[in-house]
Amino acid sequence: MKISYARRHLALAALLACASLVASGAEQVVLTNGTATCSIDTLGGRVLSCRMGGEEVLWQGDVAVRENEPWVHGGIPLAWPWFGRIGNGDADIHGYAWKRKFRVVERTVGKVVLSLETESASLRYEIELLDGLSLCVETTNKSDFPYPMGVAFHPYFRVGERDRVSVEGIYDIPVLVTNAVDRGARFGAAVPSKTYRICDAALNRTICIEAENSTGVNLWNPGAEKNCPGFIAGDEWRRFVAVEPYAMGVNRFLVLKPQEKHVLRMKVRIEKSGTGLNIGANYTKS
Repeated sequence: MKISYARRHLALAALLACASLVASGAEQVVLTNGTATCSIDTLGGRVLSCRMGGEEVLWQGDVAVRENEPWVHGGIPLAWPWFGRIGNGDADIHGYAWKRKFRVVERTVGKVVLSLETESASLRYEIELLDGLSLCVETTNKSDFPYPMGVAFHPYFRVGERDRVSVEGIYDIPVLVTNAVDRGARFGAAVPSKTYRICDAALNRTICIEAENSTGVNLWNPGAEKNCPGFIAGDEWRRFVAVEPYAMGVNRFLVLKPQEKHVLRMKVRIEKSGTGLNIGANYTKS
């Protein structure tokens, strides 16, 4: 499939999505399992907050301006049906699912299943609190034609001070996030399981991110330059690091056959570090 066809296909899907955008009627769903709580907004399926053992795991930006912004920062937005930019302009970044209203199809105390339907595909998004926060997004091509797509979790993990954070698992050695960064690793094919760790000396904890069936991961922080779409207030960039597992194919898109399904999973849990970050020679700076 040529990339030009994929772009035309997704551009048409984006126009259809924008035409049916529903901002009113969205609700917040709260999950709990006794030791953790999580809140999800049905507008975009965004995980707004997740507290484990009394500690907030996620950083949240100003969601009040979401309808007028090219991208809204904070929580865990879902990038679908593409990750990154296509064409030109910020309006094309990270697909359109993040500004669509999801339907609640299943709900218990510790689990919610959300659904989003388009003309060509269906999206099933399962969010559950078990021994951590588990996310599973399933895309089904319900058309009779090939469906180009990409998908990513874009979590904004709360940190005490960005310059005192290291990220393990992306490269052979940890990365110190002391500058603006927007890079990562592509695997070439789907990897059954990958684990990343955000070691936060300021909060004395480690956030573990386990990804399943991803084809890559991106590490992102805009720094003081804040060269990014959307609004980030003041020096709030110091309070988060984004580690983003994704699934994409050649020329940015996976191509699903008619009726084919694709699943991407991510699990988040928190550990106490026990010791402060040892900044030494075995680290690379971002």
